[in-house]
Amino acid sequence: MNIKHPICWLIFLLTFVSLAASQIPLEYLGLKNQGVTTIGVNYGILAAGTNRHGVYWQTVSQTFDTTWNLIGLDSAEVFTVYPHKSGPLGWAVGAGIKPDSSYTHFIYCSFMGAPFEPLDTGISDSLINLIHELDGFADPSICGETYAAAGGALYRRNFGDSVWVPLYTATIEGNVQTVKVRDEYPGLVMVGGVEGFAGRLLLRSLDYGNTWDWLSPPDMVSDIDFAGALADTIFLVGGNVYRSSDAGISWTEIFNTSWIYIKKVIYDPITSTVFIAGSDAIVYGNAILFYSRDLGNSWIPIPLGIADPIIDLDMDESGMIYFATPDSGVYRFNPVVVMLETDRQNSLTENFQLFQNYPNPFNPETVISWQLAVGNEVQLKIYDLLGQEVRTLVNEWHEAGYHSVNWDGRDQSGNSLSSGIYLCQLTINDFQQIRKMLLVR
Repeated sequence: MNIKHPICWLIFLLTFVSLAASQIPLEYLGLKNQGVTTIGVNYGILAAGTNRHGVYWQTVSQTFDTTWNLIGLDSAEVFTVYPHKSGPLGWAVGAGIKPDSSYTHFIYCSFMGAPFEPLDTGISDSLINLIHELDGFADPSICGETYAAAGGALYRRNFGDSVWVPLYTATIEGNVQTVKVRDEYPGLVMVGGVEGFAGRLLLRSLDYGNTWDWLSPPDMVSDIDFAGALADTIFLVGGNVYRSSDAGISWTEIFNTSWIYIKKVIYDPITSTVFIAGSDAIVYGNAILFYSRDLGNSWIPIPLGIADPIIDLDMDESGMIYFATPDSGVYRFNPVVVMLETDRQNSLTENFQLFQNYPNPFNPETVISWQLAVGNEVQLKIYDLLGQEVRTLVNEWHEAGYHSVNWDGRDQSGNSLSSGIYLCQLTINDFQQIRKMLLVR
């Protein structure tokens, strides 16, 4: 790995203090610099919405940068896309937007890639100003119930109906932000957001939205997913990430987001794995992706090396996982392959460890220590925050065991370095670990 990366990548490395350098196998799907805001994948169709660059689609079997098809809504601010079955053999893409002078409707629909037509009769602009999310069921031959999380209200529209019907209307302080259904749980609809002075909204219906149960979430709800034979395991993204194992009666915090911003959660029933995604909360712009194979009791970071936040996450019928970033574009990966590679990298990094220097901050000297499980060639270098190498401290074979070296705050020529943050990188074979050090003159 070449350390001379842009400063955003260096700061990402500061966040993940100890991280394998090799990145996991990703398949890049394109839409670079298109301002992607949302993706959706369903029934073999991958759709992507953007901020005033249009809505695109392609089939999951032909996912290449050059195979995107522009449908329309070129200058619209698109918040959600919903590819779905439509009719016995057809498919459609729904798009939820924030209306403006060019596009005055809330929801548009394209049948098999044809130009968008407005489809929002019944949705009241006195209740909402944009569509946050669309989701729905499919019956064996046609599109079934479709739901719209629309800020001030939750709407439902059945296939063939011409009018959206409000199922829930929020108070003046409320905001319906997310709606989630899965075909494997017929009739189950979960809705989240904020409501009232308590700021928490989580509703569950077992009959397609005809009746609702009020749950008591521990926080506001920005995204949800569920698992288990009865969908009694619920994953919730709010200020932190939470899990309920009893259908929302009690909750456990399973991921504290004080240092990153989690945007999405998704449960993969094929591998029984939970994925959460977002960005660095300190320097907004680095893609963050974690997975858990024990329902959130422990988490493993997936090194991506993408200096762009993940803003959406979805999964197709085969288990491939897709994620979107605004400027870098759209990616997908096979979770089985990724977890095997991540486990391999983690097992390799267990063979060595770079400790935090002491003292830190320091002036003028500090001690840098590391431990090897087996003998190996060791390289220990110091870099500034621009990625420039300033000193090589070690470049030789070391036996297994504990080792340390002093650094006097000078560069390779013996000149005293100025106060600031420096990076200490330990390299063994193809893997590195990095620690942040603060020199104070």
